[in-house]
Amino acid sequence: MAKSFHIGLDLGGTAIKGGVLLDNTAVHEARCESPMNYEGCLEALSNHAKILAKAAGATRNDTCTLGLAAPGAVNKPDGVVLDSPNLRFLDKKPLRADLHARLGWSITLENDASAAALGESKFGAGKHHPSFLLVTLGTGIGGGVILDHQLWSGTGGLAGEFGHMRTHHERPCNCGGLGCVEAGLSSPQLLKWAQAEGSQADSLPALAQAADEADELALSIFKRAGTHFGEALAQVALLLDLRVFLLGGGGAPILPHLKESALQSLAARTLGRKPSDFVLEQATCGNRAGWLGAALSSL
Repeated sequence: MAKSFHIGLDLGGTAIKGGVLLDNTAVHEARCESPMNYEGCLEALSNHAKILAKAAGATRNDTCTLGLAAPGAVNKPDGVVLDSPNLRFLDKKPLRADLHARLGWSITLENDASAAALGESKFGAGKHHPSFLLVTLGTGIGGGVILDHQLWSGTGGLAGEFGHMRTHHERPCNCGGLGCVEAGLSSPQLLKWAQAEGSQADSLPALAQAADEADELALSIFKRAGTHFGEALAQVALLLDLRVFLLGGGGAPILPHLKESALQSLAARTLGRKPSDFVLEQATCGNRAGWLGAALSSL
């Protein structure tokens, strides 16, 4: 009897993470390096998808589908990444069509943070919350919105671009704007901010370690970053009345250093609500969320 294998790939700046769902169960996963040019990326994505399918036991008689989570503003109907500030070689390329030409499978293209939100909603912390915003913190900042257990991508697939919401700072963003959440809270920008003020930390974990050791500069940086984070969360709360916010991505472990100031800032801007009215917690799927959600999007 033929089976349906749903492959998910999460394209990042350094790695392509992937896995396979069979009957809504993860049966295999693996990662490979991300090339930094379009043709190399196509080759790596298609090869990795075929390797995953074979390793999961797919045969020529089975059906394979592919969901791809890509960073940046995604036009889902056309299968194109319109704007990817951190992977510019993807901009306006016919990514879905080019992958279909190589694989012959049904292919779905999704924003990486939206895919991660979908993965969290089915397999992670989001299982317990019908509606929430997932914020992904890494090289950039992304967002995915789940409403009543369903991913909300917007009319053209562009919903959830939390990283480019405006906050009260003037640091430039890779998108060309000023004051974006991403320009103050993404891993490289947060570290750059700290180093500009005299921190010796050479990584985000090192900055967090300094805060754990009561380093005044590190504590101050995280407090101010948390305030900006809360400002942006408040805009989402005011628009959609969301009360649950999950933080995922490689930088998610810094949440304890951001949480108090973020909740205070969030509550101060949401018309009399209290910090206790909101849930702000770490996502639980880790770096599997993106590929899990991508695979789910291909069902």
